Amino acid sequence: MLVKILIVDDQEVFRNGLFRVFNKEKFGKIVGSVWGGREAIKRALISKPDVVLMDLTLPDISGMYTTKKISENLPNTKIIGMSHLEEKISMIKMYEAGAVGCIEKESSYEEFIRAINIVRSGYYYIPTSLANYAAGIFSGKQSEKIKKRTLLDTLTPSEMETLMFLVKGNSSQGIAKKMNISTKTVSYNRRNVMKKMQSRTFSDLLKRAIKLGLTGLTKED
Repeated sequence: MLVKILIVDDQEVFRNGLFRVFNKEKFGKIVGSVWGGREAIKRALISKPDVVLMDLTLPDISGMYTTKKISENLPNTKIIGMSHLEEKISMIKMYEAGAVGCIEKESSYEEFIRAINIVRSGYYYIPTSLANYAAGIFSGKQSEKIKKRTLLDTLTPSEMETLMFLVKGNSSQGIAKKMNISTKTVSYNRRNVMKKMQSRTFSDLLKRAIKLGLTGLTKED
């Protein structure tokens, strides 16, 4: 039986490449190929895929938040995060959001198939580069980088999503609409973000976010 796969990535060329390979290898049945998180959640609930290939950075809501929502509603669906080589910390947080694997987008198509087979067998898929990075953390080689990102690591996926939109200048009403939550929840998230980021004013928050490199994790609307 073919594996039912949902591909979530904002780059159409990349999605089409995976689509062609899976069809050529007769490995999987593509039940959806979408560019955004909200559409991914809707499509997943309808098609109930075996595996979701999820980009970490999406135009509307983050892959992390999308992963959390799909995992909550479809616990049997295996989610594999997709990222670039330098996004190691974000990859680690994807596991916390509910992913059972992460793969570098630069990987070969054979490696994508291998990752899918591993998670469908009930195991976690962890790429060698991420395993080495984690080992480096424990050995202290990455200690300075981790210190810089500690504050961000305390944020929940929803709070991180709110912060990303705040940094891009979105209003509370705009954030509520994009995240499909109430303005009351946005205000609650904002208060928690300010507290966790040790910022008294929005200006302080913005400066700290820039210093921590958060702006490099976001995309313009």
